[in-house]
This record gives sequence, C-alpha cells and structure tokens, in this order.
Amino acid sequence: MALGQFVDERYFERFSETTATRTLELDPAEFRQLYNREAFAFHHHLCDEPLLQFEELFKLCKRLPENSIKFRRGKVPVDINFDTSLAQNREGLTLDSVIEHFDENESYLAIYNPETDPEYRDLIERILSEISRNILDVDSPITWYSTYIFMSTAQSVTPYHMDREMNFLFQIQGEKYAKLWSRFDERVMTSAERDTLLTDEGKKRPAYRQALERLSKNFELRPGIGLHHPFIAPHLISTKSDRSVTLAITYRTELSDVWSDAHNFNYYIRKLGFNPNVVGIQKVSDQRKAVLMRIARKFFKPVKKIIK
Repeated sequence: MALGQFVDERYFERFSETTATRTLELDPAEFRQLYNREAFAFHHHLCDEPLLQFEELFKLCKRLPENSIKFRRGKVPVDINFDTSLAQNREGLTLDSVIEHFDENESYLAIYNPETDPEYRDLIERILSEISRNILDVDSPITWYSTYIFMSTAQSVTPYHMDREMNFLFQIQGEKYAKLWSRFDERVMTSAERDTLLTDEGKKRPAYRQALERLSKNFELRPGIGLHHPFIAPHLISTKSDRSVTLAITYRTELSDVWSDAHNFNYYIRKLGFNPNVVGIQKVSDQRKAVLMRIARKFFKPVKKIIK
C-alpha cells in the first residue's frame, strides 16, 4: 500500500488564508524557537468536528478499502517492534468485531489516509493548508503528506519508534501520555543509526531501552491539545482514558527532503570507511550532500537497467 501523496505549492492555492477556518493556536515566539528542533504542545479547535467522532469514524472504516484500516489489541509492550506490532497482536479480531465490541476487545484501530474518502478530504486538506502557511517562515514548502486517525482504548500503546517525517498530532477525544526524544541526542539514536533509518527502510528501527526514560520530554494530551513532532523524533505514546481519538498529519518539506538525501549520502560514505558530519547542523554541507546524492541516483538508475 502506497502511503501519502506528493504535492507542490500549487496544491494549496485554492485555500485562501482569509477564508480558511483557523484550527491551530500557536505561540509565535515558541513556534519559531522550537519548530523542528524540539517537541512542543499547542491548542487546536477540532474537538467538536463531527467527522472525528467515534460513530462517524466507524462508518469511515467500512467505506475505505480493507488495507486502509489497521487494528490490533491495544495493550502491547512499549519495546515491541513497531513495524510488526499490528500483525502480531490481532489474533481473533476482525474489523467488524473491533467496531462492534471496541471496548471489550481493548482495541487499537488506525485509519490510514482518511483524506482518500470524499467526505474527509476537505477537512484534512484545510488542516494541511493551515500547517503549510504556518511553517513557511521557518521551514519550506510541503512536498508530501500522509494522515492517520488513531482510535484506542485504555492502556493502549503506540510502541517506541521514529517516523521519517514531521508530524502535527491533534488530540480529539480522551487523554494520552506522550514521550518524545531529541533526534540529535546521540544517547538516544546515533548519527549512524539516523543515516540507516533514512536509507535502509527494511532494517529494524532503533529499539527502546529502559535507559531512555530519563532522557524523554513528556506531555499529557487532552482534547484540544496538539503536539508537534520534529523530523524523525523518537516517540512513545499510551492511552490514559477509556477511549481516545487522535489525528496525525505527517509531512515532508523541501528542507526535510534535503536532510533525507544527506542522510542517504552519509550512509553510503560510511560504508567506504568515512565518518561524515552529522546531518541537520550545517546547512551548506547538507545541501551539497543532497545534490551529490541526487546526481548519483540519476546516474546509477540507468546503469542498473543496462546491467539487468
């Protein structure tokens, strides 16, 4: 299943800043200081959105293709492999049984790309457009996005992992605990591990360790509270209340694409025995690495075809 959608600046032109509904309440000074450097909480106005209530979301689950809906038992160890947690913890469950006996089954349900449903498209695109306007002064245009809606029961766990993009997380119903770690903290994830994460997606992501607990930045999420996840920031989330609904808007930008390509460059350079500079510290260095990586891809792709 291909996740997300690639976009360019023209994608947002139809959303006028003067007519758009305001969803996010961001502190300008805090936003400028912390965006994509540290996790921070913010306020939002999505709690009363009819489309984000349980019954409407259950209807959405039945309309979307089967591979857009993932579900499992909610209670899993924090250190379980995130990438296999869905397949390992759904014994005896069907989508119908999860919907009909959501609480009894102690369920965890994830809706992938709800914007592919016509009824949800406008809502998701309006939120994304507002994010796009807010980040332009501190980042760059959005190039790709993917959205998710998480529905969970008490003590459900989203295992420790790190994504390959940024995220604005919106708590709609219920309460959650969130722990996030700095991507630059070598005690959490080494620069070599970050390079591998962005290059070899088939390799297991860096695992949770008990020693990480003292290094996390902790948040309590309630309805109306959101949380910004910086690029590839490790995180671990658990549900505190009986039920919870959370919306995640994940995205990449021109700048994060540069970082990703610079990580790719570092990954291959390490294989040659070099110890490259850390990505995300020196802008010019990252840009040079990204350019070289993109040139290399264009050159090696036709060579591979000839060899085959």
